[in-house]
Amino acid sequence: MAFFDPYVAIVVLAVVAALLVFATLILPFLFAPRNPKGYKLEPYESGEEPIGSNRGPYSLNYYMFILLFLIFDLEAVFLLPWVLHYDVLGLDATVAVAIFVGLLMLEFAYAWKRGLLTWTR
Repeated sequence: MAFFDPYVAIVVLAVVAALLVFATLILPFLFAPRNPKGYKLEPYESGEEPIGSNRGPYSLNYYMFILLFLIFDLEAVFLLPWVLHYDVLGLDATVAVAIFVGLLMLEFAYAWKRGLLTWTR
């Protein structure tokens, strides 16, 4: 039985994760109130009258802006470990990060040139 001891923590973590998923997906169906009124079925509850359909086409620029946000958000995630351990990583990691940031700068310049960073054209 000593062979399985290292895997007990993984199994316990998997069971807890499955229970959390079950709880967040099933419990709202059991306890959430179900009395939608007319105003609750509208696309927005801000008090403003909706203009047009909420199923209408969206501008492609909106999606490009979101993709740019995700890319630059991931940049922060990848740069944080390098910043925290800069002193022990050495020159190879610094060159790799410089290449990574250089590619992101090229992408930023391309997006700026295409006008993707402005809301109106």
